Amino acid sequence: METDQPEKIYRYRSFSELTIDSLCMDQLYFANPISFNDPMDCQPTIKSDSNNDELKAILSEL
Repeated sequence: METDQPEKIYRYRSFSELTIDSLCMDQLYFANPISFNDPMDCQPTIKSDSNNDELKAILSEL
């Protein structure tokens, strides 16, 4: 399965030695979700409209 990926990703941040290191080492930094300021980030709620038998059938098909 092929996914479309953007050619560029923009992230605005202050310029520092860490910025240079990120560019030279071709690395991205991702903060730990525990440190996010919105308690709902990274905690999606999924509600199923299927009963257990339907979910089991879907799982066995996958």
